[in-house]
Parts: sequence; structure tokens; C-alpha cells
Amino acid sequence: MIANVYLLDSNFIFDNKYSYIIPTHLVDDVSEGVFVTVPFGKGDRKTTALVWDLQENYTGGFKLKEILSVSDIEPLTKKEMLLAKKMHEVYLCTIGEAARCMIPPEGKKGRMQNAAKLARSMEETKKLIDSGEFRNIKYIKVLEALYEGPVLTSELMNATQASSYIINKLRDKGHIVVYQVHVLEEERAKHIEITSSPLVLNSEQKAVYEEVCRMMEKGEFAEVLLHGITGSGKTEVYMQLIAKAMEKGGNSILLVPEISLTPQMVGRLTSRFGNKVAILHSRLTDNERNLEWKRIRRGEVSVAVGARSCVFAPFDTVSLFIIDEEQEDTYKSDDLAPRYLAHEVCVMRAKMDGSIVVYGSATPNVSTYYRAVKGDVHLFTLKQRAKELSLLPPVEIVDMRKEMGLGENIFSQRLLMEMKKNLEAEEQTVLFINRRGFSRNMQCLSCGKTMKCRHCNIPMTLHLKQDRIVCHYCGNTAPAPKTCPNCKSVSFVGRGIGTEKVEEVLKKQFPGCTVVRMDTDTTSIKDGHAMMIQKFRDERADFLVGTQMIAKGHDFPLVTLVGVINADSLINLQDYRAQEKAYQLLTQVSGRAGRDELPGRVIIQAYNIDDYAIDCAAHGEYEDFYRNEILVRQKLWYPPFCEIGAVRFSGVKDKEVYDLAALHRKVLADFAKGKRIEVLGPTRSGIPKINNKYRWRIIVKCADRDLLVALFRQYLEEIRKSNKYMKNDISMMYDINPRFMI
Repeated sequence: MIANVYLLDSNFIFDNKYSYIIPTHLVDDVSEGVFVTVPFGKGDRKTTALVWDLQENYTGGFKLKEILSVSDIEPLTKKEMLLAKKMHEVYLCTIGEAARCMIPPEGKKGRMQNAAKLARSMEETKKLIDSGEFRNIKYIKVLEALYEGPVLTSELMNATQASSYIINKLRDKGHIVVYQVHVLEEERAKHIEITSSPLVLNSEQKAVYEEVCRMMEKGEFAEVLLHGITGSGKTEVYMQLIAKAMEKGGNSILLVPEISLTPQMVGRLTSRFGNKVAILHSRLTDNERNLEWKRIRRGEVSVAVGARSCVFAPFDTVSLFIIDEEQEDTYKSDDLAPRYLAHEVCVMRAKMDGSIVVYGSATPNVSTYYRAVKGDVHLFTLKQRAKELSLLPPVEIVDMRKEMGLGENIFSQRLLMEMKKNLEAEEQTVLFINRRGFSRNMQCLSCGKTMKCRHCNIPMTLHLKQDRIVCHYCGNTAPAPKTCPNCKSVSFVGRGIGTEKVEEVLKKQFPGCTVVRMDTDTTSIKDGHAMMIQKFRDERADFLVGTQMIAKGHDFPLVTLVGVINADSLINLQDYRAQEKAYQLLTQVSGRAGRDELPGRVIIQAYNIDDYAIDCAAHGEYEDFYRNEILVRQKLWYPPFCEIGAVRFSGVKDKEVYDLAALHRKVLADFAKGKRIEVLGPTRSGIPKINNKYRWRIIVKCADRDLLVALFRQYLEEIRKSNKYMKNDISMMYDINPRFMI
């Protein structure tokens, strides 16, 4: 008996089926979907592979090797194999890369695991950090995370986003001690009490609920866009639809942006559905994720809630998929293959099961709304807030050009006056600025030199509390300079503002006020995001200052004022979706005000007050913005009127990277001749250099998805034929419909 397998870890060069003999003692154990260990290549390297199909005889001309053993990785089901094949076809990933999405992380029951602790006292470690010993911010984050005591290295890497290389380097340099501890598997509580009941739906919510229920009854695939203003009660509609699916014996997957997975959200779900809910997100340890995965596979739960990767929750069948805040970029996997979009994977699974996909948003993706307007997606609208006394807050735009010469220009006089009113009324204020740190860069007033990252050649951000400058792209860090390295002057000025500076100015402006700051600097520890939210809520802090992580998914009854510090920073981006993203963020953050009985108001500070994204966020409905934006997209031939593919190259020698990109561009252009396809570039990426690597890109615009995928498949087949298209020191990645164009 012969097994045809795909390697689990391979690039597209080796993404082929390979045939192996099934030894007699393994015949009963090897079947389609099983993972096996095989010898591969001239050195017979032991490699994990996925059994794709079986055949009785082999008619090829090669001498076959035998399968060595069956892996303990849980086999894929037929549906999971079908999904892997579909992802391989659509995203041009390898079969192994697609299969990895459906493999649970390894759980460790009663095994030894690595833990880390500081090698010195906390005080000595702080002095070492202040001395400038570490040039990368991730080293510092790891050390700071160990201030309170030992941590499992798996949890440490999760919390700080540090790689094993960083951990090992700190260990080898004698800064931390890594040792083994015996960790027992943590069992989830056997029973979670159901403590809440469904709320009474208003007429709009009820109409949507009943219509989607009718669609679910049919058992046919369909897509739904639930377009509801902020505070319109979309989550309650989701939960009642999930309850209806459970009533019929069906399973549901609810996707939410990672940042929205707060204890508040999890609490609402578990109080409604008890231990029938599994929670999956990136902050769980591998062991915790494995336990939840097993509960789903065993049929112990009916609802899986999580971020993007939760779309692969291993239910046999799914009746209902819900994607909340469907416009969020985090639903697209950009860094690692397969570079999938969660929406599309939901649709792939839903078509197999004849189920419903619901997209929910106050500010839908333009492409999703376009499909709804065309009739490809069923459109339902919620135009009123769910709470009777809660109204959308009035929005006022302040022209910051008129504030010139009035002193400290972070806050307009209008915003200052409203913040003072809130303090006097003991109500809370949210201030949004989409940049962390103190100042965007430091500039010498004598010679004009800007402190730039030596690896990326872009300005480094000043973080005043740490007294350091940091590159937000490669993590390079250094003590804040006291003298200019160019002219030795001591005259520096910070250009631009970030969350840290807003916090400082607030405390100067309103002595004694309490401020909670939320950005990746303050929330990098495990559960840091939830801790900051809880602190703002429980301690009734006067101000919450933050980046886009405060813009959505939070419900604060005492927040009656929202201030947007610098709306212009949202529209000045090198991205065809800059206006859309700006409109979405401004609308979402505005929706934090007046969500309960207390009326709210919003003040947006901007210089370019005539920009239509800013104007529509303040005065118009979504349809006003959509009508403007869709005309621009059509004129410039951008999605949804075309599909986009990207190929990115990076390497240490600028000219070599460009030359290789130009060679690839010629291959793409040759295949594109005579078709409605544009091949653009190579051009420098929006950020031309990161971490000492120069970056070039090719953009392909194509009339439809099938044509684009066919073009890329031809292109990949061609470049795998010759070594001239590959350079060991130049990395290449390709993406279908990338969300980020930098």
C-alpha cells in the first residue's frame, strides 16, 4: 500500500505530493488525514507529513522509501482536508501551511516546562537597562515582565511578543536564568453558572433576529451584513442568534477583534451560555489553547469565541458564523502564510455546511458594503441605540488652524473647556491619539539633525518615562541623548505628540486629575489590556488616554466626552484605504460617549477640516461616506473594482534587492500581456528600510480574483524552475489582497 503525502513544513518549491510505502505494521494506522514521520531528501531527514490519499500500487520510476512512524498529532477530518485544499488554491500557500492552521498547539500534561527569572535583583536590572546595555526594546520588555517573579517562558513570549532567540540571548548573557519546572495540566471548571437571561429586543433588533432565524431554518448558505450604529445592540442580536442555533443542536463561531476579547465580553457570553463556551485567543498559553481545542473536538461546547484563528475551531459542523467589527484589519493574516482573510475562510466552511455568515459593523468595510448594495449579501440596518435614553452624541469639529498662537497646542480652548466641565461634574473623558510615546522624534535645534534609527533610517520616538528613544519598527532602543551626536548641542525639541505627552500635559493642565493611559507600552504584560480597562472603570479615573485600542468594544456609563487630539494623522497615510480607516476609527471612538443615560458629546481636533472622511464622521451617516469613497475607488481602479496582489522583497544590499524584484516583475508582466492586468513597480515600500533590510515591492491590479490567482500560479511555477529567481540573502513574500500597502 502506498501513501501520498504533503510535507508539513516546506516552501512552495517542495509543495508536491510524495509517495511512500506503508510498512506492514502500520497499514491499519495510516489513512487519509493522518500525520506521519517520513525520511526526506538525500540525508533522509525525519520530516512530518500529512497523508493525502492512498493507492494500491506505485507505477513511477523511483525507488520508494518507507514511512517511519505515525505522529501523535490529531488527524485532520475530511472537511479540514477540503478546507486546506481550498486555502491552498485561493491563497497559494502550501498544503502544509494550510494544514497547520487546523492543528491544535501541543498540550503538556504533567511535563517539564521552561521558566525564567531575573539573574540579578530588580534594582540591579533597572540600572543595567538605564545604562543603555540593551539596544532592542524587546529585551527590556522581557526583563520588566520578570520584575514580579518567575514566569513560564511560553507565557513570557506570549506577553512580550519576544522570540525564543531573545530569551536565549538574555540567558546566555547572564541576565536571566532559565530552568525547568513541573507543570500540571490545568483543568477548566466543570460548571459555570448561567446568571443572565436574554434582553428584550427593540423593534429593529427583533426584525433582524427573526429574518436571520428564517434564513437559518432553510439550511442554505447565505451572507448577512448587520450594519448597526455604535450602541445599537448588535452583540445582543448575536447572542440570541447563537441561542437559536444551540436550540436546534447547532454550533456557532463568533469572531471578535483580539482587543475586544475583554473580561466584560467573555463574562457576557459565559453568563449567558455557561460552560458551553470555548474562548480562543493569542494570550492563552499553548496548554490552555489545547484544552479548549479538545473541549470543542469532544463536543462539550457549542460556541467558540475568539480572534482570527478561531475560524478553525474544530467543530464537525457549524450553523452560524459571526464576524463582529468585520472592518478590522486584524482579520487578515499578513505576516505568516497562509495569508488568509477570516471572512473568506468562514465562507469556505459555511458553504460546506449550508450555514449563515453574519458580518457586523457600525462602519463596514467598503468592499463588504458594495457587495451588499449589489445584492450579494443580505443587508440589515440598526439605526437607533438599544438603550431608550441613549442617543448618538453630537460631534463638533475644531479648526486647529485658529488655535495657532494660543500656547500649548495639544488641546483646543473648546476641548479644554469641556474637559473642565466633565471634571466638575465627576464624569469621565476619553482622549484618542493614534500614536504612542512622548514625541514622534527628537530634533536638534542647533544643527537640525533628527535622531534616526541606525537600522531603519526613520525617526525614533521619545518615551519620556523610560528616558529612551525607540524605533517602533525594529525595536532598536537607546537612552535619550543628552547632547546632539552631530554638533554636541544640548538644545533638543520633541516633534509631534503621542499618548505619553498627552498624559503629561493633562496632569499639568488639571493638577490632581487621575489618568489611565492605554497603548502597547502599558498593556504588553499578560492581561494588561483588561487590567487598564478595569482600572479606568473601577477607580473612576478622570481621563482615559489611548491609541486605537480604546476606540471600540468598550462600554463606560460615565464617559460623556470624547476628544480626538489629531484627526489629520489618520488620513495622511500611504494607503488607498486611508480615508476609510480614518472614518471608521473616528466613528468608533466617537461611539464611546453617552452610551448610557448620561448624554455625550465629541470634539474632533483637525487642521484639514474639509476632508470628507472627517466631515462624514462628524456630520453624516455611513452612506454619505460610502458614496464619496466608492466614486474615488472606481475612478482609480481600486477594490472593490479590482483585486490586488503584492510581492515584497527585502535584503541587506539595496541594488541586489531591486534587481531581483525587477527580474520578477518581468515574469509577471509577460504573463499579464493581453489581459486586464496592471503590473506596477518595482517601487520602494512605504517604509523603505526596516532592521537593516531594504524593501521593494511589486503591485498587481487585476479585474477579478480567479484571474489574479491564475496569474500568480503561473508566476510561481515559472520562478521555481530556475535558481536565478532566488537569492539566499533576499526574502520574498507574496500576498493576495493585502490589507497593508507599506
